[in-house]
Amino acid sequence: MSAAGLKITGSKETKRRLLLISIDWVYCQEKQEERRELPQIITGVDPKSIP
Repeated sequence: MSAAGLKITGSKETKRRLLLISIDWVYCQEKQEERRELPQIITGVDPKSIP
C-alpha cells in the first residue's frame, strides 16, 4: 500500500467521520431547541417575550 493510497482512504474516512460528527451536532442543537420550547408548551409563556 502506497502512502498516496493511504492518504486518499484516510481523507475519505476523515470526511465521513466529520460528516457524522456534524450530523450529530446538528441533531444535538435541534434537541436543545426542543428543550427550550418545552417551558413554553408547559407554561404557555413564549421564552422570547421574557426580557
